[in-house]
Amino acid sequence: MLYKKYTFHITLRYNIRMIDLKEKLVAKPNSSRTKYGSSFLSSDKTSPPFGQRALETMIRQNVVERIKRGRYIATRGDQGRANPLTAYPEIIPELLLMGLDVRHYLSFHSALWHHGLLEQQSRTLFVAVDKQQRNFSHNQTIIKFIRLRKDSFFGYEIEKIEGQDVHVASVEKALLDSLKYPQYVGPYPVVLNAIYTAWTLGTLNPETLVNYALRVGSPFLNRRLGYIMESFAIKGYEPLQKELGRTYATTLRGEPYSRKADTFVNHKWRILEEPETIYLARNLK
Repeated sequence: MLYKKYTFHITLRYNIRMIDLKEKLVAKPNSSRTKYGSSFLSSDKTSPPFGQRALETMIRQNVVERIKRGRYIATRGDQGRANPLTAYPEIIPELLLMGLDVRHYLSFHSALWHHGLLEQQSRTLFVAVDKQQRNFSHNQTIIKFIRLRKDSFFGYEIEKIEGQDVHVASVEKALLDSLKYPQYVGPYPVVLNAIYTAWTLGTLNPETLVNYALRVGSPFLNRRLGYIMESFAIKGYEPLQKELGRTYATTLRGEPYSRKADTFVNHKWRILEEPETIYLARNLK
């Protein structure tokens, strides 16, 4: 008979040991009462019905919580630590995608906030993935998966958050992703302000930013980035001028526009100038 598998992900030193993906959650044959110590869980393949009842008991007592089918996380620690699902939401995508062949990393608003480039944290975590995934919600936290092209998966790092490996976009990659998809950050001046803030704080490497943009291979992105860097007096934008494409001028946001008498085209970058947006981004508080 095949018994259902249960997988625990636990990194905060809870009083329940890790269960491998290939192990069964069962009780030791001699266990006669429910106990949450390390002696309770075993890879022994006997008494699976009791293991299932024990899991249900732990769920009722808020010791563990289901995050997806067959996958659970300990939510109550033996040292009074907070529930990781609410205290450390950045680890949730890792737990959801662990063991799956899905490349992923935190980006957009989530990565900008993680790097200190935004002041307000969003209740939605934005995660770039290379395969379609269903969004996840838990209480007030929402995990939104944004599918990107496979060649977009570079420029991210692995950081430790409470002992868990978390894939996070670098400052430069998070800024480029946000420029390309500003709808996952906020109003456009907020995105530009993040670039300006990273530059003034010294956390932005202009050379890396330009190299990443050239690797993305989007002439429209190169135009926007070059215009923004020059407007903010960020040096090192010159390589972008060789990769602007052949089409006519575009808007800063990449939106369609109608030619008007009061519209000025920056012929160097072949983009419509928006001095008000640049001023607002520079002085945003």
